[in-house]
Amino acid sequence: MDDPVDNEESEPTEVKIVDSKEDEADVADEPQKLEVEMILDASTTLTNVYSIQSCVEELIEDVTRTWSSLLPDRAIISLSYNGELLSTATRLEELGVADKLELQVTIVTTSDELMATGSHPPPNTSGSHGPSYRVGSLLSVEVDDDRGGKTEVLVHIEHTGVPKPFLGGYRNRRTGLEYHNAAVQTLPKRRPDKGVEVFQRDTQTVTTLNKYQQVMFDAATQMTKTGCMISEMSDKLISPGRYETADEYHEKRLNKVLILQKHWRRWLAQRFVRSLREERQKRLEWEQQEAVRRQKEREDRMKREFERRMNPKTKEDFDLLYHTLEIWRQDEMKLINQTTSGAARKAALCGLLEQEAQLIASVGRHKIVADVENKQKKTQSFLDATAAPKHWIAHDGEVTHMDTPDTIRAQQLRDIYQSISRDELNPTERLDVLLTLKQTVKEHDCRLTRDIVELIDREADLIMRGIPDPSLTGLRKRICTLFLQYCKTPLFNPEAAKHIRVPADPAMLRSNIYFCRSCCKYLPSTDFALPTNSRVVGHCRKCEELDNKARLRADYSTYRLMLKSIKHSEERYNDGSHIIFLLQEMDLCYLVEHIWSAQSLLSGDRELAELVLIRWNILEAWSPWNCVLLSEDEGKAHLNLPDVETSYGAVLVQKVKHRHVLARNYFSKLPGMKDHMGHKMVELPLPRPTEKVMTSRPLATINTGNSNNLINTL
Repeated sequence: MDDPVDNEESEPTEVKIVDSKEDEADVADEPQKLEVEMILDASTTLTNVYSIQSCVEELIEDVTRTWSSLLPDRAIISLSYNGELLSTATRLEELGVADKLELQVTIVTTSDELMATGSHPPPNTSGSHGPSYRVGSLLSVEVDDDRGGKTEVLVHIEHTGVPKPFLGGYRNRRTGLEYHNAAVQTLPKRRPDKGVEVFQRDTQTVTTLNKYQQVMFDAATQMTKTGCMISEMSDKLISPGRYETADEYHEKRLNKVLILQKHWRRWLAQRFVRSLREERQKRLEWEQQEAVRRQKEREDRMKREFERRMNPKTKEDFDLLYHTLEIWRQDEMKLINQTTSGAARKAALCGLLEQEAQLIASVGRHKIVADVENKQKKTQSFLDATAAPKHWIAHDGEVTHMDTPDTIRAQQLRDIYQSISRDELNPTERLDVLLTLKQTVKEHDCRLTRDIVELIDREADLIMRGIPDPSLTGLRKRICTLFLQYCKTPLFNPEAAKHIRVPADPAMLRSNIYFCRSCCKYLPSTDFALPTNSRVVGHCRKCEELDNKARLRADYSTYRLMLKSIKHSEERYNDGSHIIFLLQEMDLCYLVEHIWSAQSLLSGDRELAELVLIRWNILEAWSPWNCVLLSEDEGKAHLNLPDVETSYGAVLVQKVKHRHVLARNYFSKLPGMKDHMGHKMVELPLPRPTEKVMTSRPLATINTGNSNNLINTL
């Protein structure tokens, strides 16, 4: 505990002003002076002016006298200059400094503990609030003199501490020792620096209180009297009115309230009517936009179908042509049977047969052109697939691509094939390409490579002879065909083994082989299309396609799109619905044509492209006995109904249930479908083929009554 505080006041700061400019005679008699700065540490220095005849011992005495409060008991003070310790008998003139001398102060206790030179000064024991040490310093100040010039004055400042105030304490009764409160001697604990400048709210917020108080004002009145005239121009005559009773007051108040309510209700009614008018306008605009959208979609669909008829490229496009041809043939036969008979009928049928043959020939020519384009696209797709680099998605979502030796080899073969397939090369460029091809295929010696090398030499010889390019077309096609076979061989192109249908192992060809009764060929199982109701392997895909073109000429492209849409919608439900994945296009065609009569249940719309098969009960999985055929807008509204049994009328609900029973009876005969039946079936007669509702399909947009339009289209 600290000692009792000394409350005696210290001496005030003493300022000594010494004029540095005296008379010349006095200056000549004085000895030469030198400014000396004695440094204890970075914050404790002592600066004074000494005679150059002074010795170090005098400086040590000055330091001891000035820093008496900082020095511990039995301390030894020494001075050093440029790292060398100075003896007490050394004079300042011996150091050879003319302007200013800087000396290092070292304080050593009797225990040889170093107290200065980089260490902190000793604690303050003087009982003052100021700095923990007293430092004397000398300042040079320029002042104006009486002569109008500048005079340099040296100011010697002595700092004294402020006495510590007495903060109270207590006394020990046994020992009689007094203990004083030392709060002013203990520094507060510093908070850790968080790197963010913070402020105290108490120093920023002022607590205020608003209080209203009535202020008194003095007022005076003046009346007319003798000797004082007050004007009466602005005076008003106030007379008492009729007395109003409480009942009258409340009645008047009620009438005013009724007027307010009337205007308020009128405003509410106007706002409600205005909102209804705005909603009606928005509804009309939406209906107009929807009508424009449907019309545009219908026009775009008709343009696409017309383009498919004019430039057929895929199998679906040719199925559409044959389907349209069949509809036209049936309409023409119906017209001939109604209008002619006898020999005229036979002649008309012969003319119809000739027109049908011409149309089939026209479709065949389109098919030849499409086959050539499709073959080129298929070849290019195969080469691009083999030359594609390996890629995978990393953990950060970026796609990484990597080329392997096999993909690099496939890229080289693809580039060579594209070069030899070009027709616009000049003879020099063609010879360079043939040379590159020859060097590539000569890496392997087999019959295929020898044939390619022989054809290359033949073409190069013909080019050197000046044979025109049209005469070399057949030879170049043979080279392309053989080189394509070279690219499809896994021995020469290892990446091709992953993209060819024929397996590299011949043993795999002996499994899953079936016999086609139509073309009498043994084909793999992938070449057979198995309907859901088939129990034996029937005809292959090519035979089915040929039979469809010759007799049925059915087009299932619309039902294929409808089936794909239903599968996508059922996948989004994610409730285990899988019956739709057992059905095919023909099954969906029977469901739409025979069960639902190819029209919407509510509006009777017959545009198949705008009809959808959705769930009747949204809580149950889709199935032929839990679906309904509606338009797109009707389907969206149907899915938002809370309960279909109560939302629709009893007659319509009974009609839907009857069609569900028909669908259940038909599809229960399919293999694997009985496992998904929820309850016992109700046996009802199935619709006969003669009861099929014949409707005009949206695909037949051409006027079927005029055969010339169809011929011009084809």
